[in-house]
Amino acid sequence: MSMMIKKFTHDAHYKETKVAYEKSKEEILKTAFVSIKETIEGTNFKREEERENYEKRISEKVKLGEKLTQEEMSYIQRTNPIMYMRVKRIQMQREALERRLKRCRSKKEVEQAYNEAISMIHKKDPDKQVLVSAYNNVMKEVKNTREYKVFPLERKDKENEKNIFEASVRRNKETTFDVTV
Repeated sequence: MSMMIKKFTHDAHYKETKVAYEKSKEEILKTAFVSIKETIEGTNFKREEERENYEKRISEKVKLGEKLTQEEMSYIQRTNPIMYMRVKRIQMQREALERRLKRCRSKKEVEQAYNEAISMIHKKDPDKQVLVSAYNNVMKEVKNTREYKVFPLERKDKENEKNIFEASVRRNKETTFDVTV
């Protein structure tokens, strides 16, 4: 009989422990899921103030024309899709100017590319000021590179040099007399 009581007590204790374990396991998983979800969504701010500071920091980077990280872009995409479209357009135009400036081989070409990009901004564009800031930021970055510092002021056009050489050769042939007796 004492053995039966022990077994019954043990089984009851085991069932209580199992139920408690299952509940705690479920709570642990739920907490972990919420934490992962917040991390993925970028909403794992402990306080509202932290979220506001993060959004202000992103807003300042956009206004200054700085490049945003992938994490910042995905946060904007989730929280403000309309703003995301505007920021994405600005970032794409910024990157297009960066690519164009990398192909330049003189300081004059860099200035021309920059001036063309600025002139392409429509005067009624709602993001005109932000685009100008982005382009200015790109120019500042380019001018600080070692490559830009060694660029010549003007690129010597090889085709132009070739044309000048050919013209001088033709002129020399025309003025040279072939005297054969």
